[in-house]
Amino acid sequence: PDSHQSDRFDRIFQQTLNHVNDTQLDAGQQMVALESGKDNLIETVLAIQKASQTMNMMIQVRNRLVEGYQEIFSQQI
Repeated sequence: PDSHQSDRFDRIFQQTLNHVNDTQLDAGQQMVALESGKDNLIETVLAIQKASQTMNMMIQVRNRLVEGYQEIFSQQI
């Protein structure tokens, strides 16, 4: 059971990282397209905001994981 949960967590975490990366790449592509006149400002701003929000979410997840890790190692056995 623990191995299955660990595999599931790994898979979900990897999917989340991939999603964050995809939003960052999309925002970059939107900015390049805007600079070349092939995209509109509103879509670019939305892509940048989405990338920012997903990155902030990932930072919060990382912070929670670090807090949990520190709490586990600070407990006395």
